[in-house]
Amino acid sequence: MMILNRERNRDMEATMLYQDHFDRREPGWTTQVGAGFGRWTCEDGVCHYDRVKTDPALRTASNFIYRREGIGEIHRVSCRLRLDSAASSSGLLTCWSYEGGYLLRLYYRQEEDALTLWAELSKSSYASASFYDPVCPPANLTALGLDSRPGQWHSLELYSEAYHIQGRIDGVALFDWEDTSELYRFSSGAAGFRIAAGDNSFADFQVWGLPKEPADASVSQPSPAPAEFICDNFQGPDGPRYWQFDFRDPRWGILEGGYFGTRDAVGYTAAVLHCFETDTELEARVRLSASSNAGEAGFLLRYANRYSGLKVGYSFEKQAWFADDSRGIDFPSRRYWGPGETACPEDTWITVRMGLQGGSLTLWAEDREMLRLSGLIQTGLGHIGLFSDGCGLALAEIRLALPSGQKIPDGIRELCVIPEAYSHYMEFEELPDGVILGVSDRRVYLSRNRGGWFEEDHSGDYAGVNAAGGYSTIFRLPSGEYLQVLSDTTVERSPDMKRWTRIGRVMPEADLYDHEGRLLVLFHVSSMTQVPLEGGGFRLFMPLVVRRYVDGRIMGHYTKVYYSDDQGDHWTASRTDTRDVYPHYDSAPNSSWAESKVIRCADGRLRMFYTRNSFGCICYTDSFDGGETFTGFYQMPQFPCSMSSFGIDEDPRHPGRYFLVYVKNHPYAKGSLFPRTHLVLLESTDGMEWRERLTVDHVNSESHDWSYDVNQILDPSILALEDVLLVGYGKSERVEISYHNQQRARCVVIDRKKAGLL
Repeated sequence: MMILNRERNRDMEATMLYQDHFDRREPGWTTQVGAGFGRWTCEDGVCHYDRVKTDPALRTASNFIYRREGIGEIHRVSCRLRLDSAASSSGLLTCWSYEGGYLLRLYYRQEEDALTLWAELSKSSYASASFYDPVCPPANLTALGLDSRPGQWHSLELYSEAYHIQGRIDGVALFDWEDTSELYRFSSGAAGFRIAAGDNSFADFQVWGLPKEPADASVSQPSPAPAEFICDNFQGPDGPRYWQFDFRDPRWGILEGGYFGTRDAVGYTAAVLHCFETDTELEARVRLSASSNAGEAGFLLRYANRYSGLKVGYSFEKQAWFADDSRGIDFPSRRYWGPGETACPEDTWITVRMGLQGGSLTLWAEDREMLRLSGLIQTGLGHIGLFSDGCGLALAEIRLALPSGQKIPDGIRELCVIPEAYSHYMEFEELPDGVILGVSDRRVYLSRNRGGWFEEDHSGDYAGVNAAGGYSTIFRLPSGEYLQVLSDTTVERSPDMKRWTRIGRVMPEADLYDHEGRLLVLFHVSSMTQVPLEGGGFRLFMPLVVRRYVDGRIMGHYTKVYYSDDQGDHWTASRTDTRDVYPHYDSAPNSSWAESKVIRCADGRLRMFYTRNSFGCICYTDSFDGGETFTGFYQMPQFPCSMSSFGIDEDPRHPGRYFLVYVKNHPYAKGSLFPRTHLVLLESTDGMEWRERLTVDHVNSESHDWSYDVNQILDPSILALEDVLLVGYGKSERVEISYHNQQRARCVVIDRKKAGLL
């Protein structure tokens, strides 16, 4: 331990970047690691954490971390901390990110008959629930005369400058340490609290530092020009244009006279446009017809799902207009009523206008103001659409102002394929008869109408598809046969995906496990790809993830690439793997190169893309010898991403053209797992230059006091067919005591002709 013999005043030039007095009911921060082990509450300026008491043996491990993009350089983090039980252990974090972070922690030791209070400065070199690398000997605070009883408040401060860090507790400077590693830069990442055990309370949280420099106006990107959407002709060659809804539900369609609306007004149903807007102006001609006294119908704004968004409509029971405002089923919701004396005439065409901006909403019906609201709680983005609940609705015309500048595409359907059970991905392949098969773990679904809907297969005919469970990778060979790799790297071939024959393995079985029997190898959805060889024929590629264990923990990954020139019968490992190209791998062996796909570029090189990284954007490495070796490490900062996966597929209409889907988010800190809210489609005609073509899905990053980010998009995959693109992924909309909440397998089906993607 080093007791400071000098004082540093780093606050001379620093400013207050953030403070929290915990003067509201919910903290409003997000738990990032080890969620679900306790509950956060705020009262009288104190944020309190209660561990799960129904299972005392449960190890609590939660990071409750303040996160904010572009906050600037963090120089000092401080708070008051109270350990509320002798079993408590907690501390203050700075620079927490995937690349590393620092923790100033308090905890108790039982020594003979005395309970003593100790402090420790430690660091983490991985996005882990534990800080297992103390950097200074612990300090016995009881020996320094500090009160060691549970329930006593202590002031903690962490100072950082360049590679220098200092810790102070109750005004006593205890730790002074220099870090020589390039990974641990103090000005990046996040600041917050670390909970290891017990019940803990926090107050007066502050972050000091230098604000982020404003962007140079000369290089700033202009705001997109607002787009306008006008539709008064809903009839298309295959049904209603632009509108998407459950195609098994007969309650939406074209009405007599060419109007769009509900054919059968029984129960709740909705139809939406494929747009993701925060603000908008809307004007529409509608006609409402009550099917019961309790009938309601109207418009959806910022609509994420049935329980999240703004619902603006008319109630025949109340004879009044209303607005429902909610961030989701796990959050409070509100209903606002307009004046009751403004009855809406039934079966009569009326003009409705709305203006939505930030937390404010106005509604006019026939030029009479019906609602004027402020302080809305749902201020995120979402679809624009229609809803009906025991009430008929007909739409003659709709006009929208779209500030995002994104045009509304035609020919897109969003489906929740597995709504009732946890399912975090969906991979697709086309059967010989044109039926589309989807698989998620061991569950198989079939669509006989090109993705209009999917029904689970109970015949058992396709029981061999991904029979081992876990992630799947299925590929249709040029011969028309199918190839799949099971989770133990067994390779099987089938003529029809019903009869499977084992033909070999990608990796010898003896290499799958380490000497203690721990699984070393895995892969992610749709990992197998195919490239043409210069001399003719094709080469299959299968990147496999290799886990690295330290003291029994998974402490990172690297990727070994395997290839086959005989349609999967035999596989060869590339002579180099990602350890040879990852920057500073020798000094940073805890890298997590875990999800990759290989394609062939127009100039003949092979390129292996990589999104699960600590660089904050899509990265890649190249091969100039057909995949035998890979060299170089390159970043694509124009495509930011947090630690997530992606899918890629070659266009059967234009060989050498590729479609790629990935989760496009600026991470909270480089290497952060979150947010995972924005799924986009990229296109390339040569494998090297890419452009964004479509937002596939976009949800709000909602925080909850006892879970990870509520809304997450996981494990996207894509299948490119002649007429449609099918994008599969997992998406959560509700809180659960699990890492990914309540994931549900979803599919977005894109009609290529209607969407302009031929």
